[in-house]
Amino acid sequence: GMWSALADVIERRLELATAAGEKSALLERLAKVWGDRLMDGEAALRCHRQILDIDPDHPITLKSMQKLYADKGDDDALMVNLLRQAEVMSEAGEQVRIHASLGTLYAEAFGDNLAAIAHWQEVLSLEPAHRGGAPAEGAVPVLRPPPKGMEGIATGPTTVFVQAKKVS
Repeated sequence: GMWSALADVIERRLELATAAGEKSALLERLAKVWGDRLMDGEAALRCHRQILDIDPDHPITLKSMQKLYADKGDDDALMVNLLRQAEVMSEAGEQVRIHASLGTLYAEAFGDNLAAIAHWQEVLSLEPAHRGGAPAEGAVPVLRPPPKGMEGIATGPTTVFVQAKKVS
């Protein structure tokens, strides 16, 4: 169909591209077509890996790969990806997102509650709203039960402030 044809066109342009920035941009478009339009997560991941060969710290690619690994249920790759994001992305909001994801992953996928707690403590140190301080503007309180296996450690449900998604 039309999207396969577009993927072919982008791939031909890629073969001719010489500048790293141009290659990276084309691979990003190709990954979007494969992942969002042709629903081929594996092909999208291949594109993203090629972007990381060019630019190992590419934040958009690292975030896109996180979603693809999660969709695929590849917990090991997801963990490596999140740890890499934690190294690359220094902005506090990103760090909160990354450590919250790691906390959940360690608790639910690996059953490693100590590692999970360490990541949640990182979230608390970065985002006082999670401790019951003033929530960020636009945040909505969500009552969350303790993660699986942590019922005995965490005391009852905790209120977590979740940034409300803007409805476009």
